[in-house]
Amino acid sequence: LLQPRMVLTFDSLIENILQADGITPDMLEAQRQQLRLIRDLLDRMHDDAQLKTLVDERRAELTYEFFLLLSTAIDAARHEGDETESRQLLSLRDKLLALTGAPALSQATSLPRDATAQQLIEAFLAAPAHVLPDLVAANRHLLDYGFYRTLSGQIDTAQAAKESSRAQQLSDLRSRLLVITDEIDRQVREALGRGADLLKAILQSSDPRQTIRDRLNEVDEATLVVMQLNIAEARRQGQTQEAEVLEGIYGFILAQLEEQMPPEIRLMNRLMRAPTREARQQILSQEPGVDRAALLALLKQIEADARQQGETDLANQVQEVYAQVDVRVEVPR
Repeated sequence: LLQPRMVLTFDSLIENILQADGITPDMLEAQRQQLRLIRDLLDRMHDDAQLKTLVDERRAELTYEFFLLLSTAIDAARHEGDETESRQLLSLRDKLLALTGAPALSQATSLPRDATAQQLIEAFLAAPAHVLPDLVAANRHLLDYGFYRTLSGQIDTAQAAKESSRAQQLSDLRSRLLVITDEIDRQVREALGRGADLLKAILQSSDPRQTIRDRLNEVDEATLVVMQLNIAEARRQGQTQEAEVLEGIYGFILAQLEEQMPPEIRLMNRLMRAPTREARQQILSQEPGVDRAALLALLKQIEADARQQGETDLANQVQEVYAQVDVRVEVPR
């Protein structure tokens, strides 16, 4: 902020934003191609026949990501005060949607932790009705006051610009999101209540370990969250003995859950917990029968998910484990 840079073109502005957000060179090149496509479409926007021809030729490139970048460009132009650019891009988007229909996410997915409110709005608008509840659930933590303030601001802006269709679309989205999040929050409260009841039953049992074995099917993520919260609170209040008891129960539950997992997941957990490369090497030498190809695929997926969520430390740790496993096994081609 204290060293602003001058940009000479709109494309340069977008590229600077992308680089500051940590976009890789390959990703940046792909988005450069999308920006060039936006420019080509803008050049033909006032000739319906030429625009349709270009859309038909490049239809495969008009993906969800393309429309997300187009929406980001509209938002950036507005923030830069370039109303002419903003109106042109908005008109282009409307024409493209009329020609192609809105591209939608095929399934619910967690969006990056640093996703902007604009990106969230466009993702929710693009999601099919049957996907939206799961998409909202996967990204509930991002729907804060700032998100709803941005959404309401966009509704007001569309109404002021007499974009009645856009204003109604955003208003309907806000109504649906409020209903969905209320239901999600209710389910979370109930799940946490069940987790608290189960923890109480374990603590009051004469044989906590047997109670855990008998009721292991009731353990879910909410149960583990309740335990983590209780451990943290006990530590905060200086109740060392109580915290150690809870940590022992927590560890036993995790061990029981891990026993029910497929071998490659159990091995992955052990590798991730190992403190050093040498310790991982020893673990690998003790597990000759595990499907290493499945393990590599699992690690690759977890790394991708972690990077998408912005959890760089976890992603790097998984990448390190992957590299160590990969040199020990020839994956079937």
